[in-house]
Amino acid sequence: MTLLGGKIVTVDQKASVAEALAIRDGRISAIGSSAAIRTLAGPRTTTIDLAGRTVIPGLIDSHLHAIGDGRSFLPRLDSSRVSTLTQALATIRAAARSTSPGSGIVAIGGWDRDQFSERRSPTPRELDEAAPDHPVYVQQLYDLAVLNQRAMQALQITAHTALPPAGKLELDADGTPTGVVKGDGNVPTLAALERRLPEPSFEQQVDSTRTYFRALNRVGITGLLDGGGSDLVPAQYQPLFALWRRGGLTLRVRDDLTSPNPGTELSDIKNLTQLLPPRFGDDWLRFNGLGEVAIWGMHDGSATADTFVPSAAKAALLEFAKWAALYGYPLHIHASQNSSATHIVDVFEQVNQATPIAPLRWAIVHIEDASDMTLRRLKALGMGYAVHDRLYVAGDDYAERRPVETLRHAPPIVTAMKKGVEVSGGTDSLAIASFSPLRVTALAARWQDHHRRHDTWVGRTSVAA
Repeated sequence: MTLLGGKIVTVDQKASVAEALAIRDGRISAIGSSAAIRTLAGPRTTTIDLAGRTVIPGLIDSHLHAIGDGRSFLPRLDSSRVSTLTQALATIRAAARSTSPGSGIVAIGGWDRDQFSERRSPTPRELDEAAPDHPVYVQQLYDLAVLNQRAMQALQITAHTALPPAGKLELDADGTPTGVVKGDGNVPTLAALERRLPEPSFEQQVDSTRTYFRALNRVGITGLLDGGGSDLVPAQYQPLFALWRRGGLTLRVRDDLTSPNPGTELSDIKNLTQLLPPRFGDDWLRFNGLGEVAIWGMHDGSATADTFVPSAAKAALLEFAKWAALYGYPLHIHASQNSSATHIVDVFEQVNQATPIAPLRWAIVHIEDASDMTLRRLKALGMGYAVHDRLYVAGDDYAERRPVETLRHAPPIVTAMKKGVEVSGGTDSLAIASFSPLRVTALAARWQDHHRRHDTWVGRTSVAA
């Protein structure tokens, strides 16, 4: 195959852009001018005229939750491109018309109330009116879930229902649940609520995973690192494994493991990895390592969660990290705030004294407010910094909770790169943002709009630092 007459972004040392390329046996065999590449074509070569279009290398999402989200991708609604609440409710009405009564309608993540011109989330009554015969579950990040009456009944939620560890039911004046559940940035709370939704059949999960991976392909993703997480238990990996066995993977998957059980994390991981060495697998599917949660007591929640103060869990993380380093497992660990990352790096520096961790490619995930000191410490340890577009939908709430000086540099991407820290990018989708990395290009425009409306920090992020 030859691609002619375009802009081939080579990402070589000179950042050169070529005009054409040739592909043989699934690999790029030559890059150059259209005239030069045309001479390589034979009678059976497929030739594509790019007509000036751009060709980029396949993208690798360094952190998303494709395994869990893929299982239920098909029933979900994508609200990431919707600009008004009226439009969002219209998508729910359309879903109700196209599905049988009683089937669930789910819209989880990838949106924020401030993207709507109405500047608010839907109400339970509006969900009732849009789909009176369907359970409707709408979740904004890990901050809020809105359910209509059919969903409240399906999930058996009453005024006396507990939603640990931090869920709060909104009640009306009569003490009746309205249908609003507040998670306040606590990931396990709404993850546990989401798990109560009816599951598709196994084959539906396999088909849904296949569909999701093809959707990722359409936005340029050819590889991903699944971050594990709170709502992913071992049995939920099976649809992915089935798709892999059937030769149906259309992108390269690297997966991490998290214990879903607070208090037994290390013993759980030891058991799960007895016959699972680091990086076990093939080119299509490979077990990568551990994360994004190592010890639940060290997990500080979403980008907009309150300041986190670790407890005795820091000692548990030290034990976990020593074991991971000793047996050669990569470790990718969540930290939304620099204060949390500081405690984690304290632990990793102790581990590094006995077992160098640089060869293991450990990384801290997120840290929107990473300080210069934290970045220098990451560099000294040979660790990576995985950054994601969480502020695309959470930026307004984040701006209300953080000092202006912090906001001027959130997240410090270029600063980290200048310090020599290995930086990777990802979407953290689906609960947090859109799965399309191309949507990140709209991030600057969104921040600039916030700046114009609030006359604050936006437009002076670390991309210019």
